[in-house]
Amino acid sequence: MNRLYLLHLYIVLLILNVFSPISYSLLIDAVSLPSPSGYRFPIYHASELGKPKFHKKIEEWVVELETDVVYVKFPIFKHGIVIANGDIIDEVLKARPEKFRRSSKIEVIFSELNINGAFSSEGDDWRSNRRVITEGVKGIDSKLIEPISQRLVDFISQSIDQDQDEFLLPELFNRYTTEVVSVVVFDFDPMYLQLGTLPDLSEKLLRILPLANKRISSVIPTHKIFSDGLSEIVLEVNGLLRNKIRSLRQLDENNKFLERCIKQEMDESHIIANAFTLFVAAQDTTALTMSWGLKYILEYGCLDNLRLLSGEDFKQQFDRLILESMKKNPVAPIIYLEANEKYTTEAKNDNGQNITIDKGMQLILYTGNCKDKKMKSSKFNKHRNFGGGMRICPGMNIAMDEICIGLKQLITHFNIEVINPGDEEGIFDFLVSPGDLRVKFSKIP
Repeated sequence: MNRLYLLHLYIVLLILNVFSPISYSLLIDAVSLPSPSGYRFPIYHASELGKPKFHKKIEEWVVELETDVVYVKFPIFKHGIVIANGDIIDEVLKARPEKFRRSSKIEVIFSELNINGAFSSEGDDWRSNRRVITEGVKGIDSKLIEPISQRLVDFISQSIDQDQDEFLLPELFNRYTTEVVSVVVFDFDPMYLQLGTLPDLSEKLLRILPLANKRISSVIPTHKIFSDGLSEIVLEVNGLLRNKIRSLRQLDENNKFLERCIKQEMDESHIIANAFTLFVAAQDTTALTMSWGLKYILEYGCLDNLRLLSGEDFKQQFDRLILESMKKNPVAPIIYLEANEKYTTEAKNDNGQNITIDKGMQLILYTGNCKDKKMKSSKFNKHRNFGGGMRICPGMNIAMDEICIGLKQLITHFNIEVINPGDEEGIFDFLVSPGDLRVKFSKIP
């Protein structure tokens, strides 16, 4: 009887195989995928979330289980998969926001803070918010960045004169990127920022994503019992943005980002949510990209060659080096999504299987250095021109200009020596930082 049943089942699957674009003989449900062992009730694999080496733990799972799609289990009957397969990641991102969305926990957390902008919103709101930010930073004149980069040079020079020639690189670059987004995008007065406000604002912005990451990865929402300081920081930054937005409206000044928001008929809270998103994203991610980029430029001996180039030749070679550093150590390698409906991938994992993802299943997309033999992503190649992937950051062009202008000023005016290389693997706290990366500057005679 069992044999007859199996024969009938085989014939049905064979017929389905002929008429379906998906090979059912190679189809696997996500819950049947290999899963890392040793994780017990009640936390299961959620015990790794929020740890500073979570991104490296994903790489360990992929190597250990010999597959690039891994099943993981979370508390309260939640399930998920870790995807480190570029083809499947591309397919999932293209299917957003209809088939997939950001983890609903992210939207809940940012909604609680009244900053549900492009970073955390979904559906039509996500499209609208992303369009506003994209248009708001499009066409910004890079010449506006040059005076700010000169102030960075002046700040370092004055510090050297006071025998303070060593700097924690992420902290230094956060100061620079905070001023760029404040002045270039939101028209803050640079003199106002220089009078003690900039370091304080930079430090507070730097704490936002790590604190948000703790809320996202926490099994128990302890922030609802004990203050973690995030709400207070958000209120202060929002107050700064609200005052600026109101003053611009009253003076009828021309501000590209604000104009885009008004054209979308956004209310003030919606404008602030998108402004906040842009403020945080433009500051932190750019500063970390600058830090990794300069680290590799110095470590791989690219500095002397860059100094020989000028104009467009410099820009092209510099962009290659920065994109290569982003590939070797992406600052945002993990994306949290969930499925809006049951979905079977057309792309296959490295075992040749299509993956069936259940509605509500959590997805952890990992774009770091796993098993991508073709790209050799763990290697740094200073001659390779690496692309940005299928979905480019809305502010990528202005960020690349900001990085290029800032670092060109530094390598033109200073000799730079790595004192502490930081953490080569990176420290994950929503974004990946090089940690205690310290350099020494000396003036070029």
